[in-house]
Amino acid sequence: MPKDNITDFNLCAGLLFTQAFQAFPEDAVLDKNIICETLLDRDLPVIKVDVCGQPDSIEPDHQRALKLVDSTARWLIEEGYFRTRSDNFSPYSVTLTQKGFYILGAEPLSQNENRLGAELVKNVESGMWEGVRKLTSDIFVAGIKLGWQELTKVPGGTG
Repeated sequence: MPKDNITDFNLCAGLLFTQAFQAFPEDAVLDKNIICETLLDRDLPVIKVDVCGQPDSIEPDHQRALKLVDSTARWLIEEGYFRTRSDNFSPYSVTLTQKGFYILGAEPLSQNENRLGAELVKNVESGMWEGVRKLTSDIFVAGIKLGWQELTKVPGGTG
């Protein structure tokens, strides 16, 4: 994993958005292992579990990557992009909220563009990780703009 937490966060968030967007409107059961493998840029060994269902042992890099995935998913839930019915500390499934779907699935801004969600999926499927990071930043900017529009609405106004 690169040492830049924002770079890792944007890639991780982009991969989570992709899984949720592809499953919408159903819950996306998060494939945390594939996200960890992408973050670490290598295949990971199968995790063996004990009789209680707890992992026997996980490499330190894998533990850090899993922590990032869970922390990122929690942040996306808290910021209103996802909802979950699973444990908020370590969510295993999420659904896009109205805000998340609006930003990822809304009509493109111009005829030359695709929806952000569709572009994100294309970049993930092509392994274009810098593109995923850039699109994730665009998604967050769209979320900020959406929030700002809500804050500056005139009560009783139409816009």
